[in-house]
Amino acid sequence: MPILRNAVPASLLAVVALVSLPGTTPAAEPDAAAAQTGSVAVPPDTNTAPPKTLRKVGDHWTPWSPPDPESFAPGATVHIIVPGETLWGLADITYNNPWLWPQLWNENRYILDSHWIYPGDPLLLPPRPVVVSGPGSVPTQIVPQDQEGAPHTDLGPLNGPDNGPEEPLQAEAPANPAPAPAHGDRHDFSSGKMVEWDDLRCSGYISEDNKRADLFIAENEEPGYDTVTLGSLVYLNRGKKDDRMKPGATFTIVQREGKVLHPITGATEGIYSKRLGELRVLKVLDETAIATITFACDEMRVGDELKAIDLKEVPEGPLPKFDRLRVEPNGKPTGYVIHTKDLAVRVAVGDVVSIDLGSEDGVAPGATLTAFAPVVRDRLGHMPDYHFKYQNEVFTSRDVHWDDGADVFPSLPVAQMIVMTTAEHTATAKVVYSIREIAVGDPVEVD
Repeated sequence: MPILRNAVPASLLAVVALVSLPGTTPAAEPDAAAAQTGSVAVPPDTNTAPPKTLRKVGDHWTPWSPPDPESFAPGATVHIIVPGETLWGLADITYNNPWLWPQLWNENRYILDSHWIYPGDPLLLPPRPVVVSGPGSVPTQIVPQDQEGAPHTDLGPLNGPDNGPEEPLQAEAPANPAPAPAHGDRHDFSSGKMVEWDDLRCSGYISEDNKRADLFIAENEEPGYDTVTLGSLVYLNRGKKDDRMKPGATFTIVQREGKVLHPITGATEGIYSKRLGELRVLKVLDETAIATITFACDEMRVGDELKAIDLKEVPEGPLPKFDRLRVEPNGKPTGYVIHTKDLAVRVAVGDVVSIDLGSEDGVAPGATLTAFAPVVRDRLGHMPDYHFKYQNEVFTSRDVHWDDGADVFPSLPVAQMIVMTTAEHTATAKVVYSIREIAVGDPVEVD
């Protein structure tokens, strides 16, 4: 079985502000174990005192009765706790969500107090939880990867009689389509798809309409905390008078980032918005509605806007042949990369960009594009002339040919993209093959 040692750096102490380390004492004394423990306090005012009775197990001190790591089932992932670690921090590293620390504790019940874990004790890491969802379906609760499903948590009073019967939270995952044809070493997408469903759910788009959405997250279940995460309960700004507010209704959580200017013309292309996650309405009241975050791909906050989920699977086929010597135009629409997700300076395979071609240009989801590397003619200038003697040799400035721009050098293909979503004059695309990085301002051509 894999046994992970020192899998989390000691710098994790700085990440979890709730960790407290007492002063160090000689390791041979029982109190030394307590001196190295990490405290997980969620919330902090419920923190408990460390256990007093410690005993030496193997080469470390612990108050618990940890199992022998060799006793775990074959294939299980076991982590040996090191100083400074916490269940909170380990859940953040393992699941990208610190609030899932109870899942770790549930698999290691020999730990009688979740606030205190001890270096040297083994920790069984259960499979990473996933959210089962699909196009047009309702996202589900978190279930372990090695299980086909699990009953969702009973939300009790949230499912009031005025809202009718609760719709099931569980939805079947979409059937995995046949793998796309192989393209040599162009890409390595394990599912056989170049554009995954989660790529769409976490993508962004440019909208020419500057009007703000009238539906947004009004408050968190914990007043004073703007940030929300997977599983959080939130209040919306609309209630029963809004026809969209129905138990089971789902929305995409969107953040408006800013105005996008064309890199060549300087004209305004629209407002860029990034999809952050999804939520589902649980209960509708007169002036508000209670919802839960069902999917997360970025930080979400109170005030983020909500839009209807209108995504569709991207049709895929074999990528066109990539010709490194393709310099002549093929007569199809051409444009430019005008934005990169998260404002990345350079992007490559797997990254998402926006282009200035849309449905009005005949571009549809599934269309492929070729990106080109422009020839940059701007030199920093000639090196200063020099003339000197060293030992028995005279050195002078190089007599080289400097092209003054009389010749025109064509751009060469460097990457291929597949269109994910389109607006009238813009589109979002994913880079699926590249031989070098590309950037905002690079030209593209429809294949």
